[in-house]
Amino acid sequence: MLGSHPELAYIEPNALSNYLLQKTFEASRTSYRLLMFMKLFSSTARSEAHDKILTPDQIRLELRNKLFQSHSAPSPSVSISIARKIRQIHTINNFSDFLMNMGIAAPTKEGLCGFLKKTIGESVERGYSEKPLSQGQAYLLRRWKAEGAEFTRQDEQWHYGGSTVQERAFFPIRPLLGGKGGR
Repeated sequence: MLGSHPELAYIEPNALSNYLLQKTFEASRTSYRLLMFMKLFSSTARSEAHDKILTPDQIRLELRNKLFQSHSAPSPSVSISIARKIRQIHTINNFSDFLMNMGIAAPTKEGLCGFLKKTIGESVERGYSEKPLSQGQAYLLRRWKAEGAEFTRQDEQWHYGGSTVQERAFFPIRPLLGGKGGR
């Protein structure tokens, strides 16, 4: 996410950043939609199993047999319900609605911002990413992007002292394991 949205590397001093929340969600919207769809599919498949008290193995066996008999097609009422819920998934555009849809108790916006800021620091500490921008550079980039400024390659090279954001990668370059070309 930082590779395509480097302005999110700016760690604001305020406890709440609506910009951070919105842009972080937008950067991973497809992933969040896939998670919501997987939860919908899983809960729908499980609700198709009977309300009997069964062991997990019996539930899986019953689900498999039911899906095999119906050629994996859900009942008409379930199809209508799934279609409605999938349309609803496409309307979710923020963390609060996403967490509610997933059945997870939503923290406060301030708590969620704190979590997002902490994960950036932990990513650097663990070596998953690097800080190619100073906080001042990230702040300027955030301001410019928040105001809708478009960047040319020359703008980036001027701002970053002769290199571009892509050249200042957030992810460390590590040699492949196993020697010459192997993993």
